[in-house]
Amino acid sequence: MLRLKKLLSFIFNLIFPRSCINCDKFLPGSYYTGFCLDCIKLTKEFNIKQHQAICNILEDKIIDDFNARFVYNDVISKIITNLKFHDQPHYAEILANLLTKQVNGFKSENCLLVPVPVHTKRLLKRKYNQASLLTKYISKNTDIKYSNNALKRVKHTPHQTGQSAKIRKKQLKSAFLAKSTIIKDKDIILIDDVFTTGSTVKLCAQELKDKGAKSVKVVTIAYTAL
Repeated sequence: MLRLKKLLSFIFNLIFPRSCINCDKFLPGSYYTGFCLDCIKLTKEFNIKQHQAICNILEDKIIDDFNARFVYNDVISKIITNLKFHDQPHYAEILANLLTKQVNGFKSENCLLVPVPVHTKRLLKRKYNQASLLTKYISKNTDIKYSNNALKRVKHTPHQTGQSAKIRKKQLKSAFLAKSTIIKDKDIILIDDVFTTGSTVKLCAQELKDKGAKSVKVVTIAYTAL
């Protein structure tokens, strides 16, 4: 069976060659992370001990813990932009594979994966919610159940990119609604693409806890160093 899987993988790679999601260089072989060796060197792994700002945010206990795979930079920005705005939904599976370790670190007996939701207007325009796609593939990798109905965005807001934490919080007030029957007494692992000021995930976490979640931990592809 193992030999058959390897043979099928080899044939698949011949027909559908995989490439680096940053530079498009062809990547031969069965071991595929999404990046070529040159491009992975251009990324920086996230280490919470090196970022006091996120430690300060965690002190208010709205978010119980946080982890990310990368520190946000030009390479990660390009990839996330392509995922969100340039119709590259297949990037979600690749990035989800890179987040498996971070999510497994928060796994518990009664946890649930929940994506940060987008409003229906934005969903119709973008065709998909990148956080929801990430969550689906992470669920497959980790065997943790997920729900797209646990948290809804009920208020349409402008794009938060470039906004201050104060403006983000004001725009996002009452933007989210959690369903207590789904999240009550659950350890929620909230999934999003980027953590910048934390305004969005903090409001999501507060709503989830108000509706009965036991804890809320956050995992993102990247953390924006402040």
